[in-house]
Amino acid sequence: PDFVAALGRMLAAGHRLVFISGNHDVQLTLEEVRDELRERLAEAAHFALGEGRIEDEARRSARDRITFRAWFLRTDTGIVVEHGHQYDPHCALRHPMLPFVERAREIEPTMGSLAARLVVAKMGFINPHVDASFTLSPLECVRHWLKYYALSRRSLILAWVAGALRTLWTLKVARKREARDRRHANAVAASMESAVPLRTAEKHARLFARPTGERLRAVLRELWIDRFGFAVFCLALCVICLCMARGPFALLALLGPLAFIAYERLAPRLPLGTSWREVDRAARRVGRIHRARAVIFGHTHAATGCWNRGIFYGNTGSWSASYRDAECSEPSTDERPLVWLTVDAECLSGGLYAWTLGRFEERSTAVARTPRDERTRARRRRYWVGTLRDSMRPGSEAPNASTKNGAKPTAPAM
Repeated sequence: PDFVAALGRMLAAGHRLVFISGNHDVQLTLEEVRDELRERLAEAAHFALGEGRIEDEARRSARDRITFRAWFLRTDTGIVVEHGHQYDPHCALRHPMLPFVERAREIEPTMGSLAARLVVAKMGFINPHVDASFTLSPLECVRHWLKYYALSRRSLILAWVAGALRTLWTLKVARKREARDRRHANAVAASMESAVPLRTAEKHARLFARPTGERLRAVLRELWIDRFGFAVFCLALCVICLCMARGPFALLALLGPLAFIAYERLAPRLPLGTSWREVDRAARRVGRIHRARAVIFGHTHAATGCWNRGIFYGNTGSWSASYRDAECSEPSTDERPLVWLTVDAECLSGGLYAWTLGRFEERSTAVARTPRDERTRARRRRYWVGTLRDSMRPGSEAPNASTKNGAKPTAPAM
């Protein structure tokens, strides 16, 4: 209610709201959901104004200032805003503008959403507020099981097997060969909704990560099904060698553990940070495609902000509570990150800020020069470089070259 009321006050003040869908709120692509949200926020704006009744004109004005983007937002000032999940293979959708299973009123499942709901949520050692709990090693998982579940009546193995098999089956049923016309329809819908050229939308879509759900072998690896099956096979191999082999041949039982170690080395499970680093790298490519002045992502929960060659690349991070330890006794941070950009006279300024201790604090801010300023500085640099070179030419004035150079202004760094 506090968040909805805050949005209502923004609408009442005449501001515009833009909602951009991510992997956790794909339902915002549905027109029914959008209409419901517009209606609720119009009510909130009414209460913020303190009027006795809602005027039709005021309601219509508030609704018109609420817009939605299923994929990305590109402003008239050259700022591109996107959630960023399309570059994470665990959360990417094949068609963010059309995120539905064909011939069904069902949102396309992803391995990230299914695994979180059917597997991770039932394991007990995953804490969504502690990032370290997502990267436990197999030995740490075994220790957790021995400490909390080994002597209890709850079977984590059965919960894991049931959830993993259900996830695998759901992805297998939903997996279909991608139709070329559907991919084109996704680009056309993005071009119309975000007001960008069709060719730009198609180039943007080529950056998507291939969803993990389309590669069942990768799903087996991420859910540890392949390792479990191979471990059972290696254990059976050890038992057979120990029962049938005699003398030195009993050493063949070591083939099982060695084979499992070799498989673990040859087919490692990619850490979570690898996927998130790919999301950050994709921001640069998105900026080049749109010739953007700023690219803002989210998704990774890591707030970042930097200026590179006059372009701002930022990540809004997350406002959810996060802690350093599993007991949730030590908060990892008390800051609330956000990106604040201002366009004034064709000059982009701002960057990453943080709301902490009741005030805004700068984390990475700068001012991007206008194209005219860049051209002027480039001409000055060429002039100064040419003058310096002329003064160093061999001739009658060569002995005085050092004196001339010392009297000349230093060209600023570009």
